[in-house]
Amino acid sequence: MIKINRIGNKLGIASAVGILLSLAMTTNQIISETAVEEASRRADVQQRVGTSVIKVESELRNLQLTNRGARLARNVAELNRFTAAFEVAIVTINNQMDQGLAIAVKPENRERLGKLKILVAEYR
Repeated sequence: MIKINRIGNKLGIASAVGILLSLAMTTNQIISETAVEEASRRADVQQRVGTSVIKVESELRNLQLTNRGARLARNVAELNRFTAAFEVAIVTINNQMDQGLAIAVKPENRERLGKLKILVAEYR
């Protein structure tokens, strides 16, 4: 058995404990960094989905204004201009929703975007 009353043994045990503590701290740092990186990645994905939805909302408002303008058009040229703007808005909305669907992780977000896509197709 090791005698603990000798100074050399005490110093050896203290250094071994110090090395073990430093290894534990390094391992903890690596695990924490990985967890923070994963959370940051998920937050970034949700931010991109949110940005896509905000752009879709803006384009839906443009779509409504274009539809209103088409109803108030006084001649064929104005009607054609609003019809072209309507088509551009539809294409932009579909592109933004496709981007949102591609990166959405949560099933409820995918479901909402899918329903919105169907509603836009019906609005057309």
